[in-house]
Amino acid sequence: MVSLARSRDFQLTEDVIKRLHFLFYSGIDAEEAGQYRKGQVFISGTEYVPPTAEDVPVQMVGLIRDLEQKQAALHPVEYAAYAHRRLVDIHPFQDGNGRTARLLMNLLLIRQGYCVVSIPPILRHDYIAALQLAQRSENPSDEAFVRLIAECELEAQKDYARMFKIQLPGKASQ
Repeated sequence: MVSLARSRDFQLTEDVIKRLHFLFYSGIDAEEAGQYRKGQVFISGTEYVPPTAEDVPVQMVGLIRDLEQKQAALHPVEYAAYAHRRLVDIHPFQDGNGRTARLLMNLLLIRQGYCVVSIPPILRHDYIAALQLAQRSENPSDEAFVRLIAECELEAQKDYARMFKIQLPGKASQ
């Protein structure tokens, strides 16, 4: 992922997303790593049903096109959160979609000079609830998800400031 993030001629493509999936999933299931799913999946604990396996390639082409159009219009953190959420919506892989979406989000953040975002276990419920709000059939909203990712980005920046003993404006010495 770091070599992708450092690449001068980086362009987000389906192959990049497949590569992200392959990076961690090849140790779990080498045959399925980096390959779009061949069957329908269901996400436990939610009413959201991802597109059919047959629709995944078309949906992924649409995702790349959509992300190209939105990149200039959205703040980098909002853009990365949006990319994450849309990839999870499509659920292109049999397993590992959330991990791939988080890798994609962090790749996009790093490329724009932001910190890697980690969703700590204590926020796992908030993370799932925010995704469910974005995926609901009536009045979907990305607001809670984008806010959660932005808050996690801010916390990551604060962690670096503490680690390097950087005094933040308006804060007493820690």
